[in-house]
Amino acid sequence: MEVIATLTETAIPVVLEPTQHAFMELLEARRASIEAVPRKTFKYGATDRHQLDVYFPSTPTSPDKKTPILFFIYGGGFNTGSRIFPAPLDLGYKNVGAFFASRGLLTIIPDYRLVPPARFPEPAEDVRDAISWVVQNAGALRPSTDGADPDVDRIFVLGHSAGAIYSLSVMLAPQFDESRTLLPRIRAAVLAGCLYHFKTNAAKMPVLRRLYGTEDETREKEPLGLLENAPDEQLKNLPELLYVEAERDPSNIRDSCVDFRAVLEKRLTEIGGGKGGWTTGEYILAKGHNHISPIVGTFIWRRGGMGGGCY
Repeated sequence: MEVIATLTETAIPVVLEPTQHAFMELLEARRASIEAVPRKTFKYGATDRHQLDVYFPSTPTSPDKKTPILFFIYGGGFNTGSRIFPAPLDLGYKNVGAFFASRGLLTIIPDYRLVPPARFPEPAEDVRDAISWVVQNAGALRPSTDGADPDVDRIFVLGHSAGAIYSLSVMLAPQFDESRTLLPRIRAAVLAGCLYHFKTNAAKMPVLRRLYGTEDETREKEPLGLLENAPDEQLKNLPELLYVEAERDPSNIRDSCVDFRAVLEKRLTEIGGGKGGWTTGEYILAKGHNHISPIVGTFIWRRGGMGGGCY
């Protein structure tokens, strides 16, 4: 955390590369442990961006011997990102997959289409399609021929930054699950560093126009807009949300979370709660962290990384 302590800026472009490089040096010392976790790549759609990596646990942890599934949906400002960082930072996101797989979760990291040329809802559709592909092909995802089946009724989602926005979009908008068969499989979702609306900076982010369209279209399609327009039945099936923010996340992320949580809690209270009756999701503030460090620090931290007691 010494390097992070010197990065007092909260602007993501300023802290991005210094944070990545600082932690990649630490991850490099753990390369053998990270790469010892079995990983296999599958194609879930038509393009090169429709690929996903599966990290296999060595032993199941659930009483019924089925293996719970975790999807990690990475960020990247809508226009960058891949399921593994390019060399020499190639332990990036491998660290996340390996950490959670080593804790007993079948961990999936999918790519999705980027802006440009992608436009909403295409990247969110990719997230949905990756989850659907795993559900439909669970038998091919056993660690071995005599291994445990993945538990397609116990799916968890961890979304970071833009990945959190797309993950939340899938859960809020009925268009992504018209058959209503996918959302019931998701037990809970962790939203890390999520920007829930763009009210303070829509005009300053040209990528939003490419992704969503006009400012009015952005308001309609951003997570807060999707929440405000979501039918009651959609919210009654909403899995419990865990909100995670870094102490040094930009203020617009923190402010948008306050706004989103207030609207969601009000709506859930009015309809009797989301899935299981929940109305107020837990909130965690990652002390000392910036927008990037909880993810790239996974597999390093004794405390404070996305995995909790990882080291």
